[in-house]
Amino acid sequence: MGLKVNYTFERDQQNCLARWPHVLQIQTAPIDERTTIGVVDLRICLQAIAQCSPEIVNQPDKDYAVYALDYSEDDVPLVGQGMLSWGLDQAVASPEQKLVTGRVTKNMLAIFGNGIKETLEVKLKLNSVPRMQRPQTSYNSEIQRGYGTDGTYALVRSGSIISGPGS
Repeated sequence: MGLKVNYTFERDQQNCLARWPHVLQIQTAPIDERTTIGVVDLRICLQAIAQCSPEIVNQPDKDYAVYALDYSEDDVPLVGQGMLSWGLDQAVASPEQKLVTGRVTKNMLAIFGNGIKETLEVKLKLNSVPRMQRPQTSYNSEIQRGYGTDGTYALVRSGSIISGPGS
């Protein structure tokens, strides 16, 4: 399946489009009789944007907060995904994928011979913000924060433990 990333900037609201040049294996699920959604790794979407709009990457004093439309929710909310630079940072890449949803659409370019009949269309919004330091995280950040595998949690603050539901 092909991938199109539609993205806008908060100030000018101009629609921009980045096409990922590679065919992807996309997991899909029908939402209703007319709509099918799929999921893709956010990092692929951000790489497509960086390749198509290189001027927004590696700015010393500016970064972009990334929001993705979540087509799996009834009201299709914008969901915060972190900073553009963090998602593109290969040095701190997380081994787990951060999935975003998109709509499966017919690929009109297929009639010109590229053969890809369907495309996943992901919509992102980029808000310009001052560049900030990425918080230190690790692979097991959920466990380090105290989230247990049984749904309980414990927050450590100033040497005291605050327990949550199920504990």
